[in-house]
Amino acid sequence: MDKNGGYQRPELEQILWVQIVKFPSTFYNFVKFNIHWMWNFYILRNEYGETEKNYLIRRNLALSERQWEAVGEAEKNIYINRKLWEKEAWTLWKEEEEEEERVRHAMSGRS
Repeated sequence: MDKNGGYQRPELEQILWVQIVKFPSTFYNFVKFNIHWMWNFYILRNEYGETEKNYLIRRNLALSERQWEAVGEAEKNIYINRKLWEKEAWTLWKEEEEEEERVRHAMSGRS
C-alpha cells in the first residue's frame, strides 16, 4: 500500500519476465549465500555480526526486506536486546506475544 491507500506501482524487479531473465543470477546468489552461511556459522562456528543478527531476526519475524526497513530503530533495538536471533529467546518472545494477543482478544469481547 502506498501513502494514499492504493497499491504501489510495481518495481522493475517485481515484473515476472524480469524475474525469469534474472533467475540464473538469483539462483547463483542463493547458492553462494547458503554455502557462505554454512561455512562461516556451521563449520567454522563464527559469531554472528550485526548484519547476520538482523537477518535472522527478520527471518524469524517473517518480514520482507522492505518491511524490515520500515520497522523503527527503537523496535529493532528491542529485538536485538532481547537476542531474538537465538532460538530459545525467540520461542520465549513468541509465546509472550501470543499470550498478549490472547489477552487482547479476551478483553475486546470478540471471539
